Amino acid sequence: MRVVPNKFPALHAGRGEVHAAGEGIYDRIDGVGAHEVVIESPDHFAGLGTLPAAHVGEILGAYRERLLALRKDPRLEYVLIFKNHGVAGRRVARAPALPADRHADPAGAGGGGAARAGSATSG
Repeated sequence: MRVVPNKFPALHAGRGEVHAAGEGIYDRIDGVGAHEVVIESPDHFAGLGTLPAAHVGEILGAYRERLLALRKDPRLEYVLIFKNHGVAGRRVARAPALPADRHADPAGAGGGGAARAGSATSG
């Protein structure tokens, strides 16, 4: 299991400060963030339900570690975690949106759990 930068990122952390500009009735804001891939197993067809419980714990721990690291960046205020699955998953992401509260306790004491931090992570 490992975490790597996405080859074709939708967001870039190295863009510096976030700049916003009005454009008519809309605001245009730079896409600053992280776009990472969690490779859960060398077997790309293995699902979480087929992996040993200890390995699933390592995967969830990796998500938590990345979220804790990303929440240190004050530019990031939102997290979206999605998991590609199957052949269609390589082309289309099935993505539940999770609003982030940068002040929530990611350890779970605040009830938010690791789903709250500040960026985009995919796997």
